[in-house]
Amino acid sequence: MRRDLLVIFQFLSFLGWLYLLLQLLSDGYRVLNGEPVQATLVGGPAAPLPDLAAGVSMGRVGDATVHLAHPAWPQRWLWLAATAPGTLVLMTALILVNITVHRARHRGPFTAGTITLLRWTGVVLWTGVAADLVAENARIALSEQIGGGSTNVLVYPVGWIFGGFICFVVAEMIKRGVVLSRELEAVI
Repeated sequence: MRRDLLVIFQFLSFLGWLYLLLQLLSDGYRVLNGEPVQATLVGGPAAPLPDLAAGVSMGRVGDATVHLAHPAWPQRWLWLAATAPGTLVLMTALILVNITVHRARHRGPFTAGTITLLRWTGVVLWTGVAADLVAENARIALSEQIGGGSTNVLVYPVGWIFGGFICFVVAEMIKRGVVLSRELEAVI
């Protein structure tokens, strides 16, 4: 791989991390100051929508987005708990990717450090499964507080699982490259 591309990859991972950090800080500031937020009501069995005419209900499966003009403190914390976990996991993964690419540029890609960092990135991405679970439970709790139904929505976190799997695959390929380069050094 050309070193020019590694510079671009490092820059893009930094930009992604910075964007997510600014978004998280902005959302946190906005919500903690009581500014309006959008919340999703999780559709349950004939869950009534708040502040609408009697008899209006949601379907058995479905979501509705509502605007909370003045969220109460529990609603603010639940909204943050529903939005922040995945962002935090992705930020951590992007920081690890940035460090990995930086080390690959300066020390070479075929090192034990690269393998370790890729494995840690894979583990961090797998924690995204737990982050999705926390976020979904917070979203359901917020929906119940607002007046929506509560259904346990089955979430398939395949993005986190495959992302972590790819990190482990690349780490193993680099490990083989490290072994081959050591064998080559022993022969020469």
